[in-house]
Amino acid sequence: MTTYTTLTAPVEHRLTEKNSDFLTFLQPVTDRELALQWLQHYRERYKDANHVCWAYIIGNTRQPLTQAFSDDGEPSGTAGKPMLHVLTERGLGNTLAVVVRYFGGVKLGAGGLVRAYSAAVSQATALASFTTISPQRELTLSLAFADEARLRQLLQQCAGEVLTQHYSHQVELSVRLPEPAVSDFIEQMNNVTAGQAQILSPLGTN
Repeated sequence: MTTYTTLTAPVEHRLTEKNSDFLTFLQPVTDRELALQWLQHYRERYKDANHVCWAYIIGNTRQPLTQAFSDDGEPSGTAGKPMLHVLTERGLGNTLAVVVRYFGGVKLGAGGLVRAYSAAVSQATALASFTTISPQRELTLSLAFADEARLRQLLQQCAGEVLTQHYSHQVELSVRLPEPAVSDFIEQMNNVTAGQAQILSPLGTN
């Protein structure tokens, strides 16, 4: 998993092309189900629209967990796919784009539709603010009670967090920290605990 960007907040934008209104909505989403919930919201909100076209990407745009799009009655390939292309080109993961079209009486033709839907999403992204999503690594650690305070301090220095803790004859901590900080954290952990701390779980990335 590589670093990618997503929306900090939802975006709304209006584009008028030859009397047709294109209302664009960009919505941060974390999974397919949430994307479809938002899509249903816009369909109900704009029941009188001629078309409610959409595209979403979940995860990193270069290796998405899932992605989909719909032309919603527009000629095939003129709406959803161009919208998805803009999201991909902008590197916008975990994002749903919805474009609501009210037909203005003038046909745009296939090329005109592609340009209009692309421009609608592109102009909306120009208004957006972004957050960088970095890959995270989760580790389960076993260490002596005497080392816990220093390890928590080290974790904080590496921008990590404790997810769970369990106390028995040792301290067991489940932690999460940015992927780039993992090797440095492990090296410093071995120094702090004189090599006594153990990593119990496989080094999984999420």
